[in-house]
Amino acid sequence: MRRRTLAVIALLWASAPVRADSTEDQDRVELRRITQEMLDAIAPGDTAVWVRNLHESFVHLDENGTVRNRTEFLKELTPLPAGLVGRIEIDTFRATLVENTAVVAYEIQEYLDYHGQSLRTRFRTLDTWLRTPDGWRLLGEHTEAVLKDPPAITLSPRRCPSMKVSIRSPRRSRPRFVPAMVHSPPSGRGDRR
Repeated sequence: MRRRTLAVIALLWASAPVRADSTEDQDRVELRRITQEMLDAIAPGDTAVWVRNLHESFVHLDENGTVRNRTEFLKELTPLPAGLVGRIEIDTFRATLVENTAVVAYEIQEYLDYHGQSLRTRFRTLDTWLRTPDGWRLLGEHTEAVLKDPPAITLSPRRCPSMKVSIRSPRRSRPRFVPAMVHSPPSGRGDRR
């Protein structure tokens, strides 16, 4: 009898957290699926997918700092022009769930064929989702480009003699010329007087 009771207690104890984690895991899988479905709808301009998943009070902040409401955002969602072919894939995905809210941080890789030229851009996005009686709805989104500087190169003044900038010092009456790549003028003023 005692063994059976201990076995039942152990089974209940072990299975309770699994159910909670399992529900959260299911929510994470569902949010990732919906997110990828919405990303897949961008290139063809399929607004139906977005309409179905956006909350009525949706707010979007893009990589240029432009804030749009639901109507404004959907109006911007149009198919890629002729000559452009693209797709977007989720690279990393992390979701934190608290009651009926999910905050999702993810990075995407955009692949774009721009008239035969292959372009790749990386974006980082933070989404806020709200669980409603109709399912998860995207309430807010902030997207930013992940910038990567090109490799640095060193140019000697001899290799770029035509790239000179005039710098006028308040203490000097005559301007001084220096190669632009070696020294930048203060405040980016160049040879303005």
